[in-house]
Order: sequence, then structure tokens, then C-alpha cells
Amino acid sequence: MGIDSLGRFQEYLLAMPLLLIRTSLLLLTTLAHLGLNAAAEIPWPKDYVVADESESPDGHYAVLIPARDSVDADLDDVPNYLVDVRARRVVLQLADCHYSQGRNHSGLALFWSDDSMRCIVELDGRFGFRSISAVEINGFIETPIGASVQKFIDKALSVQARSEQSGETTAYYRHGPSQQIRVRAISTTNPKAFDDQKTYLALFQGTFDLNTKKWVTANARAIDNSIYDAADIAYGPRPQFVESFTAEEGKLSSLDQRLNDVFRVVRFVLSPERFGEVKRDQIEWLKRRDVLGSIREQCKFYEARIRALQALLW
Repeated sequence: MGIDSLGRFQEYLLAMPLLLIRTSLLLLTTLAHLGLNAAAEIPWPKDYVVADESESPDGHYAVLIPARDSVDADLDDVPNYLVDVRARRVVLQLADCHYSQGRNHSGLALFWSDDSMRCIVELDGRFGFRSISAVEINGFIETPIGASVQKFIDKALSVQARSEQSGETTAYYRHGPSQQIRVRAISTTNPKAFDDQKTYLALFQGTFDLNTKKWVTANARAIDNSIYDAADIAYGPRPQFVESFTAEEGKLSSLDQRLNDVFRVVRFVLSPERFGEVKRDQIEWLKRRDVLGSIREQCKFYEARIRALQALLW
């Protein structure tokens, strides 16, 4: 080996540590871009429990939170984890969720897709959500969306009030096709309903695409008290109609009120042309209802109609 070759070889040896460092940094950056994270290396946390009703439909995943008597239970920034229950492995530390078991004026809710491949994680405050994130199981990617929902709503509220406003917001969700999440929300600036306080209300409708990490559609607009009150029925969980009644007439009356609430929101949300079609269908539905022989048959007829009207809102 000549002097020039030996010199180049020595320079190569000296450059090796720097090359390894650069390669390692590039690998870490690539993994982060793919949605992988260091959560896989987090040991199973001590004094944590599985949050109530957080399990995925297939029983594979759930969220871990500090137990009621944990030393971390009172921390405002207490970490929560998405875990693989079967493998007993932490797969993701949730960046936008901090809840502990039994925490006052707070709550945690998960809304899983039927195939257990994505979920909405909602951290609740006393009157509305504090944060909302969409989590994809493929890659264990968390995407915060609550702040953008609130931004749309607060803008609508501020336009009404002609001053800066922020509301307490209740959100509802449906998992759509092709990695889409449909979000509906109602918001109020007066959650305690004080008589001497001016109240501004808004309704948000949007569809978020997890592939592009963008809103496909998103808008918020002013609503009145009648729409605000009815929206909780219209957008709430699909009704199971499990209320107890001393007589079938009571159930029928409750269903009639529920249908009126859903119909009111449908009329507000749909275009005049589309609502015209729904109104004609409703008239035909009333004719068929009136010839039913028993209250029990009418109740089943109402339940089916309510579900059909709710589907129009999503």
C-alpha cells in the first residue's frame, strides 16, 4: 500500500464514527416519518389500569391510565398509553391525552372502528372535550384534530357575538370509508345556562381524511336553542331504545319526541331540495304508521324511521 493509499485509509477510519452517527440519525428520522416511535421501548407502567370501555372490538388494544391510588393520579400531564393487551406491550404514548382513573370533572372516551384499525380518543372536561385525537393502528400514528374543530367553532361563535368567543363543545363521530372520520359537534358559550349571560351556539360538521391529514369538508355555523337541544338526540349514539316505561303509550310518546328532534336537525342541515324529498317520504311514512294495528308495531316503526333520518346527517 502506497503512502497516498495509506493516508486515504486512515482518513476513512477517522470518518467512520461520523458516518455511523449520520446513518443512525437518518434511520431514526425515517422511522419517525413512518409513524414509528420510541413507545415500543416503554416498559409496562406500574400502577396503571385499563381504562373502562377503551378496548378495541377485537380485544387486541386498549388504553392504560394511572390507577385511582397511583402517585401519578393527580398530575395534569399524566401520560396515557395505547397498549397491545395480548402482547402486554406499550405501542404508543398518547401525546394529547392525560387522564387518570376517577379524575373529577374529566373523562376518557374511545370510539373504535368496527375493524379495530383506528379509533378516536377523546379527553373530556366538565362541559366539553379537552382534546380529540385520531389513532391509526397501522403504524400507531396519532393525529390531533380537536384544536382544529374548536377553531372552526370559535370563529362561528365570534362572528355571532362580534367579539372573540370560545365555546364548550360536545362532539360526535362516525368512522367512514377510506380512512375518513366524520365529526359533528355542538358548542355553547354558556354551558351553565345562566339567565343573565348572553348565549351563542354553533354547529360543526366535518370529514377528516387520515391519508392526507386534512379536512375534506369542514364548516361551523350559528344555531338556535331548538337545534342545539335536538342535535344531542340526532347526532348521539344510535338509539337502543332501552328506556323503561310503565306503559307502551309512554314509550311511543318518547319515540315521537325523539323523531321530531331528529327531523328538526335534518331540516336544518339538508339543502332545501334534499329536504323536500325527505319531507315527501315523511308524509308517506305517517300514512303507513297510522294504519298499524298496535302500539308495539308503531314503536318498531318509529325506531326504524329515526335510524333512517339519523343516517342522513352523516
